[in-house]
Amino acid sequence: MSLKSGNPPEKALQVVAEAMQNLTETSHEALGSTMSRAFNAGGVDVAAPLEVYTLTLEEVIEKDLRKAEAAGWRYTLLNADEPVVAAEVNSSGGEDAQFSHFNTGPFVEETARAILQAESLDEVAENDYEARILKIPALYVMALWLHGERDDILIPMPPTNEKLEAQKTYSPKEFFGALAPAADARLSFDDAPDAEKS
Repeated sequence: MSLKSGNPPEKALQVVAEAMQNLTETSHEALGSTMSRAFNAGGVDVAAPLEVYTLTLEEVIEKDLRKAEAAGWRYTLLNADEPVVAAEVNSSGGEDAQFSHFNTGPFVEETARAILQAESLDEVAENDYEARILKIPALYVMALWLHGERDDILIPMPPTNEKLEAQKTYSPKEFFGALAPAADARLSFDDAPDAEKS
């Protein structure tokens, strides 16, 4: 069996290529060192895209992974087989796709590392899974989400919420069991009167 990626809109890769072209025309001084290395050294390859899903605090409390909303696609850009930059494309479905941003943070390498970890799992050797990205911005969580016909596996990437152990494999029940109290506490804090927040 295998680990697969989803099917992005055809326009998504074109949008990323156009953004890359725009960056190659940017001066070295305007680019950070990582971006400069990736786009001006040549030989940039694009890895298979991962569909990005998001959850709100309320949805975390509901503990239902099916509530996750598809938000776009994340491409990892490689230089000499090393992951250096991620490119994100927003997509509301169909063939609609708009470039969002480039990212050079820790999740670039961690995504590649999580994919390698996932490929070594017994579950992946025995069944097919679709690799996705799950984001919970309000809790500072980004995880590799392996979606299968019979089950799901979540692997939080560091840095992550203190309630989770980075690089550990979680079932949805374990994942939400750890995060739901944090989501509830965050909502309670956000709903507090202004006088209580000061």
